[in-house]
Amino acid sequence: MRQTKLEAQDLSSYDQSQPDTEEYKVEVVTPIYGGGVKAGKVDTLLPVRASSIRGHLRAWWRLIAQASHNKQSIRQHEFDIWGGVGIDMPLASKIKIQVDNVNKCKPKSSSSYTQNPGIKYAYGPAATAQSEWLEEGLTFNLKVTYKKSVTAQQKKEVQDAIRFWAFFGGIGSRTRRGFGALKITSLDASDQFLSVTEQEMKNLGGQISFAPEAAGNTAITAWGVATSRFQKFRQGVGYGRNEGQGSAPGRSFWPEPDELRRQFKRNDNGRHEPVHTAGNVFPRAAFGMPLSIDFRKNSEPPISVLSPLAYPIQEVADRYPSPVLIKSLLVENQWRAAAILLPNWQAIYDVKIAIKDKSVAVIKHWPFKDSESVQLALARKIKPMCDERGEPYGKDPLSAFMKYFNTYKTDK
Repeated sequence: MRQTKLEAQDLSSYDQSQPDTEEYKVEVVTPIYGGGVKAGKVDTLLPVRASSIRGHLRAWWRLIAQASHNKQSIRQHEFDIWGGVGIDMPLASKIKIQVDNVNKCKPKSSSSYTQNPGIKYAYGPAATAQSEWLEEGLTFNLKVTYKKSVTAQQKKEVQDAIRFWAFFGGIGSRTRRGFGALKITSLDASDQFLSVTEQEMKNLGGQISFAPEAAGNTAITAWGVATSRFQKFRQGVGYGRNEGQGSAPGRSFWPEPDELRRQFKRNDNGRHEPVHTAGNVFPRAAFGMPLSIDFRKNSEPPISVLSPLAYPIQEVADRYPSPVLIKSLLVENQWRAAAILLPNWQAIYDVKIAIKDKSVAVIKHWPFKDSESVQLALARKIKPMCDERGEPYGKDPLSAFMKYFNTYKTDK
């Protein structure tokens, strides 16, 4: 995230006569992917930027603040703390972020990690090619200085943002899928590890689910368990799709491919007639967009990229971030595989979807505003959303995934 001119000016305006400063020791416990000047490339010379961390903290502050500030005032409260163009005039930031003592790590081939199918899936479509990540173990000190004008409430809100970023955030790209995860300790007399409780997240309208199986004693092993559960729910053989033949993947148990076959009127010359009974719904879009569906055959529909429609201009937007985080979390000195559903997760069901660059009708998402009975009846038609008895884990894709994550036994 590029530092704005306003932010650069703010940093020199702090009164250092009585600085109110907090220091933290940060350790990156899973590999860093991307985050450099070029997309998907690690900046080995400057892997950690204060301006980038500032952006992360501001985003976490905004997410948490939704519970305590109304929509009309939240933007002004944000500018009062972080700086920006307020209602009447530009406001200087009350927060200074500094990074020092960076103990850099060496780049490491992605193939060292992607032997785990879950981590390979979290990497995404680029997993077929090797790239360099920055291996886990990087450490640095983070210094947060408050201007004298900051109020006690504002300081607490910033401290909460630091805790949530420390526990759920990360450094680099694809942090929502567990890359660049952090372990942060406060460098004061308490030497306290920063964490967030399940109840805190619940109070904000979010949720944390932990996998039932043991996840090992490192962040990497826990990450592997978490991503493997995510991969199984989405694409796992025998769970998300059929086994397939050779290198060709099996037919999906999700409804999106068959609905695209109906809309494009292409079904591999009759060999893949649409049979899924769920109809015009695209539940996997709830996990973030764009969502690319590639049939790999000219006789099937073309590559279809499901993208959000930008409200209110009704143009196809680039992305809508996933409300689900797949992480390794340190709980009572043990690394655990976790899935986190962020506050305000329901908003993604209000987003209309279009197929980017294709002249087909706007497609439906999930009937989240319909009755629970209607949604459960639809969920029963989608195998990955149901348990072994055929009963839905939840009435919508995200609720179903969170229940699946902490109940389904992977050794079955």
